[in-house]
Amino acid sequence: MATLASGLAPFARRFFPAVGMTLFIVLSIPTSGGAAPAAMLPTFFQYVHAVIPLGNAVEALRSALCFGRAGMLRPVLVLCAWIAAGIALLGLDARRHRHAARTGGRCRAPVTVLDPGGRQLVSTLTNAYGAYAAAAALRRCRTGGLPAAGP
Repeated sequence: MATLASGLAPFARRFFPAVGMTLFIVLSIPTSGGAAPAAMLPTFFQYVHAVIPLGNAVEALRSALCFGRAGMLRPVLVLCAWIAAGIALLGLDARRHRHAARTGGRCRAPVTVLDPGGRQLVSTLTNAYGAYAAAAALRRCRTGGLPAAGP
């Protein structure tokens, strides 16, 4: 799960906590088959159990510990598929950064500025130089509305 989460983070960006919570907690724990066997789950959760990593990890452990490794191949293959998906996403992100470096472009990054009380003050993206709009506006205020030197 960590490999997929690492690969998913650059693409989900600021929505990553919601995506991660939904995928790895809200769907994984009820469908894992740890508290109740997968056969006793509702039909939708049985389908989710077949592809979610936590459910397959529980099945692989159960097969190894209780059934002499019988039926362990499918859960291990599903876990390997999740690892491969994570590696593919990491590779895609690395390719995107290499392309940006080759072409001289820079990746824009999301920026959220919070006050000491935790309230959101600014949510924006950086420009090509890594600065964001709030910093540029602050420089304009300090210079009396004149454009500031530099990026």
